[in-house]
Amino acid sequence: MANEIYDYYLGTGSGHISITLQFQDSEDVLLELEEDWMGQGKHRYRLSGKHERFSDSYGWLRIHQVKDLSSSTPERERSARLTSQGWS
Repeated sequence: MANEIYDYYLGTGSGHISITLQFQDSEDVLLELEEDWMGQGKHRYRLSGKHERFSDSYGWLRIHQVKDLSSSTPERERSARLTSQGWS
């Protein structure tokens, strides 16, 4: 699979959500999510992992790391890794 990028955006009068999904040649996948809803504040996340392809249309996204990019989150809580034992 060549490098491919898919964008999604939904905006309303009370906020928005945007998602970018990026597939890379190395089977790495990067998903960035940003949401900002009235009364909730802005939240940004970056998920990274691998794409396991089964066909041109189907496959698994195996997420290995979730990072909270929101400035209001303390640094020690911003990153989590998924291991065979669960989140660390």
